[in-house]
Amino acid sequence: MKRLLITTLVVVPMLMTAAFADEPAAGEAPPRLRPFRPAFVDRPRMKITLEDTALNRILATVRDDSVDIETRVDAISTLALADAKEGVAPLIHIIERQDQTVVKLAAVWALGELGDPMAIPALLRLHRQASGSRPSLRYDGTVEFPGIGAELTALELIEYTIGRLGVLQLSRFVRLLSSPGDSYHAASDTFIGQQRSALAVIVCVGDRDPAATEALITVAKSPEGAYPPDFRETALLGLARILVARTEEFRPVRARDPVSDQILNILTEQVVEMEPGDMRKQIAATLRNTNPVRAVTRLTHRFVDDSSETVRMRAIEVLGLMRTREAVEVLVWALRREENPALRWRAAWGLGQTGHSQLALDELTKALDDDSPRVRRAALEAIGHIGGDRAVELVSPAANSEDPVTRASVAQALGRSGDKAAIEPLLELAGDEHGGVRAAAIASLGALPSTESLRAIAKAAEDEDRTVRRTALHVLSRLNLPAAYAALFGMLDDADRNIRSDARHALYIGRARHRDAFRRAQVAVIRSRTHPGTAQACNFVERTSDGEVIEALRAATEDARPSVRAAAHRALRRTGSQ
Repeated sequence: MKRLLITTLVVVPMLMTAAFADEPAAGEAPPRLRPFRPAFVDRPRMKITLEDTALNRILATVRDDSVDIETRVDAISTLALADAKEGVAPLIHIIERQDQTVVKLAAVWALGELGDPMAIPALLRLHRQASGSRPSLRYDGTVEFPGIGAELTALELIEYTIGRLGVLQLSRFVRLLSSPGDSYHAASDTFIGQQRSALAVIVCVGDRDPAATEALITVAKSPEGAYPPDFRETALLGLARILVARTEEFRPVRARDPVSDQILNILTEQVVEMEPGDMRKQIAATLRNTNPVRAVTRLTHRFVDDSSETVRMRAIEVLGLMRTREAVEVLVWALRREENPALRWRAAWGLGQTGHSQLALDELTKALDDDSPRVRRAALEAIGHIGGDRAVELVSPAANSEDPVTRASVAQALGRSGDKAAIEPLLELAGDEHGGVRAAAIASLGALPSTESLRAIAKAAEDEDRTVRRTALHVLSRLNLPAAYAALFGMLDDADRNIRSDARHALYIGRARHRDAFRRAQVAVIRSRTHPGTAQACNFVERTSDGEVIEALRAATEDARPSVRAAAHRALRRTGSQ
């Protein structure tokens, strides 16, 4: 059975020269955050026996990167099926050097089958290459090998293998994770790096061994200063992974799981101490998908007890991220009863995260008359999120507010409504006297494309306010329409150097990815006798035999503007037509 889990891992660069060092090595990378993924179940697989001659031939094939990929993958699989320990060293060498990604992944699977923990440091380094926002190891497809009961992504396969090997020496990693003293400040950077690597392995082991769970609980509950701050974050995300897996395991039998209860208690205690960010969202998602009723109950206790205002505020925020019916009821109560406006506006914000609910919408509508401007603004934006067909009707009257921040909130709410009826009031706000309001209106019009909204966005590209022009640039860059590219040509002479640079970059992307729309815009701008970007459009002409482009350039050589005539002549020379 597939089980949902949160996969996360702190993976570090190893400060070691030996390829197969005895201990995990040091590093300082932060936790990697990733969404739910399926767990994997091993299948029984066949075993084969190799004679020495055949084994040597297969090892030679594995090492020879001039051999075709399919043959090398077959050879690697054969090593695994034959349980040939002689293959461990060459397989580690494959995943540490520049090689074909498919071959690397085959080596990762084979190392898991061979079961030698010596591969763990190399696998940790490979994980770092495959994770993060800009991984150097990329593989868009999924892979499946004989020993795995589900298709995996590259990152999942690496984590799966680290977990399999980590089980074999878990006690060693648990011992290594034990703090050397009262504070990590007394330990060397190398030792802390080794602990961080050990924690990464323990997270990959996950729910395979109770000792791994216990080690993560120990780190998560450790006093402040016992470990670096990122250790606790990683441990909490590892516990979240275990909680999801155990919940799926116990759900069919409707049995109470004391370990899951303990983990849920730890997560709800810690999540209200966290700063806003991706990790807090991950924990909230875990609570929502495991035991939302119990989680909301515990969070509500933290909200109504004698906790500090900071903890109460964060409890309200997490309840909003929970997005459950039970959370809606608590947030409505807070919005209605709390005296502190900081709590009330957070409750309004949270209701906007929970999805459509008539109970929430009714209370948010009442909050539009709240004494606090910030509560009113939060209610406006929340209604934009969940108001549906009524959103425009409910928020539009506030567009007449004397407060420009409120008018900007109205613009944002109208854009979030997704209702075409919002275009008309947004067009009015796009002409507001305050630049911040105009910028918010332009951003929202970008989410509601129409002839009128595109015309307003193009006009905003010439606004006197830099923020408005920059907002228009970002919107135009995403539209991929001829009219949008035409407006971007006009921004190539903007007074702001960064705007000029970003507009040029957007046009380069448009020329490469949306050639037809770009070409139509370019021809129209070159033919225009009034467009401010005509000369720049001529400068963007590549060597081409396109008759329509060449004809437009020839006409531009007679333009009244000297800069346009000069640019057209240069473009014609590049095309070989002059």
